[in-house]
Amino acid sequence: MGKLSAGRIKFSRRSGLFPRVGFRNIEGGLQYKWNAESVSWWSMFRVGSELNYFEKQDGRPLSNSAWLWFGYSGTMQSSLTFLFIREWKSREMYANHEFNLTYFRISGGFWPTSNLELDATTIFGDQIDYANVRLGKRFRLNPSLTLNIGKHLRLSLDQNFEQMHVSDVRLYTTNISQLSAVYHFNVRTFFRTIIQYVNYDYNPSNYIYEIGSNDKRLFTQLLFSYKINPALCSSWDIPIITRAIRISGLINSAGHSSSSWGMPGCSS
Repeated sequence: MGKLSAGRIKFSRRSGLFPRVGFRNIEGGLQYKWNAESVSWWSMFRVGSELNYFEKQDGRPLSNSAWLWFGYSGTMQSSLTFLFIREWKSREMYANHEFNLTYFRISGGFWPTSNLELDATTIFGDQIDYANVRLGKRFRLNPSLTLNIGKHLRLSLDQNFEQMHVSDVRLYTTNISQLSAVYHFNVRTFFRTIIQYVNYDYNPSNYIYEIGSNDKRLFTQLLFSYKINPALCSSWDIPIITRAIRISGLINSAGHSSSSWGMPGCSS
């Protein structure tokens, strides 16, 4: 059985949430859903689109984007989403340059057992090289695994691989591996430990400034958290051990984003 969601038009004025002070936004979208009428390998398919328009308060265009997506949900709590995004006069206008971006995102996951979740996300297409202010091509792959052991312990393994090319020449390769364990005593208190290994591999010849070829680091953290009000996500976090060890190399991080394991109080 199919169902068409009513189109929505949204107008908003915001200040500070966008990477510029003061702007207006209009967005609208449509989505169509197919729901299975009986038990099957699939439970829902959906397809949709969305348009976004951003402008400054004086009426000058700031960003336009179009999204198209296809999604699936089915057996073993499985899901798959394919997203096509086209941005022109990108909101990521950077250093007085305008960039038109086209990229894809595919994400999916499933539960092979009641306590094991497997997920993966990939992004590929245009990306801004912030360090050198130019357009490049990026490929990112992010598989993850979450294992629940009993009622109190959760283990998570996350791998993030990203490689970027500019003018068909490799710019950098990044590998970030993270292992975390969370032990819940009750709804309010838990211990969390994180081990994260970061490996940046640069191609110095493709940078416009001097940069080292490699940087490796190891981060560890042990944290105790007490949620003062679980419903409001307010908590009291006490870092017991936090260490960062540089294994090799130096890093000039201008223009590159790295994974951060400093999480807000409501995270666990």
